[in-house]
Amino acid sequence: MNREFREKEILKKVPDVLIVATGSKPIVPDVPGIRNDFVMTANDVLSGAVEVKGREVVIIGASQTGCETAEFLLEQGCEVNIVDRLPAHEIAPDAIPDHRSPLLARLGRRGAKIFTEQTLKEIRPECVIVVSAEGREWSLEADTVVLAMGTAPIDEIAERMKGKVAEIYTIGDSAGTHKIADAIYSGSIIGSRI
Repeated sequence: MNREFREKEILKKVPDVLIVATGSKPIVPDVPGIRNDFVMTANDVLSGAVEVKGREVVIIGASQTGCETAEFLLEQGCEVNIVDRLPAHEIAPDAIPDHRSPLLARLGRRGAKIFTEQTLKEIRPECVIVVSAEGREWSLEADTVVLAMGTAPIDEIAERMKGKVAEIYTIGDSAGTHKIADAIYSGSIIGSRI
């Protein structure tokens, strides 16, 4: 409905049941340089809310979202490097198994470089500073940095409404689910219960 539904409005309706499906927000770590205007989230890139600057893109996070964002940007002519703390065999662990291998193969064919077991240390105007598992600090050139480090549930309203509404159900990303099929399933189950 394009507006925030506040606690007072919920209580005014005296609901028997409250279903919270408020979604999630991107995780943004507290590292130096994270607030620069050339740092953006994968959600904003994929939705078209922001425009990628330059050709050199570093994506922080090799989840399915990070890898799909890389593929999207490669198709637009960007040069993409992906950095993640995970070991190589855990790249895109949340991808459907039948989709994971073809996705990684496409990234390889299109020239994406994936650096595993690396931790983001700092973002500077011209580069990203990362630290290897062995403690070696090094840099990657970056015109744009895209954060694909997962999401955190937005579930504050459920917490605030505890004890004020008899039945509260939290579904979808606000419950920690990150796949549309899981969100639809949980919504269907709750709908049939009430």
